[in-house]
Formats: sequence, C-alpha cells, structure tokens
Amino acid sequence: MIIAVYGSPRKDGNTDALMDAFLSGVEKHEKSIILYKL
Repeated sequence: MIIAVYGSPRKDGNTDALMDAFLSGVEKHEKSIILYKL
C-alpha cells in the first residue's frame, strides 16, 4: 500500500502513531507530497 500525504500531515493535529513513526525522521514541508510504503 502506498500512502500519499499532501501538505502537512500534522495540520489537523490528529496524526496517528503509525504516521508519526514513518515521518519522525522526515523533514516535513507545507505543500509537499510525502510517499511511503506500508
């Protein structure tokens, strides 16, 4: 499964733990697309 996150995944303030784990080492930018595989 490929997940595409547009913009800031933390914008809604409700980021789940699994997403935090994947993105913890990724510098996050507004209006960016982050792709990762589950």
